[in-house]
Amino acid sequence: CQPPPKVPHGKHTPSHKNNFSSGQEVFYSCEPGYDLRGAASLHCTPQGDWSPSAPKCAVKSCADFLDQLPNGHVLFPLNFQLGAKVSFVCDEGFHLKGRSASYCVLVGMEILWNSSVPVCEQILCPNPPDILNGRHTGKPLEVFPFGKEVTYTCDPHPERGMNFSLTGESTIRCTSDSQGNGIWSSPAPRCGLLG
Repeated sequence: CQPPPKVPHGKHTPSHKNNFSSGQEVFYSCEPGYDLRGAASLHCTPQGDWSPSAPKCAVKSCADFLDQLPNGHVLFPLNFQLGAKVSFVCDEGFHLKGRSASYCVLVGMEILWNSSVPVCEQILCPNPPDILNGRHTGKPLEVFPFGKEVTYTCDPHPERGMNFSLTGESTIRCTSDSQGNGIWSSPAPRCGLLG
């Protein structure tokens, strides 16, 4: 027989021989990160060819899907082969805690995702600021999630002919900064005395 067929990303043993006689065998194996598909051994036939047909070395894949992402979504790649990337995106109003992507990697002889699914935490704002001579519509011990609005009003003044006037935005909204921290859309207004 001629030298046995070459298999990309694979090798055969014995590998040092060039001539094989009828009945002799070669054994195939694949590089790390590849799975053998087909016959692991071929033998030289009396007709001078190799039987059965040569195997293939197929790239391994991270077949197991990562868990779904509550309050977000997972951007899956077209395949789950070595090097594939999965991305995690949180819904509006939620902040990603953990890695935003996971890669299909080779660790020793294992093929696996290099990080676990992150968590999408709800974005919360601190309590809206209290103001002198005024109040807001937030309640004690209330939680202020992304999108929540509070409106400020000025106290009525007890002396006749005197009242307070609001300066600034009367309604502020819980939004987020570039790091995903909850912040109010503008500073609290002020209540000033009108004579």
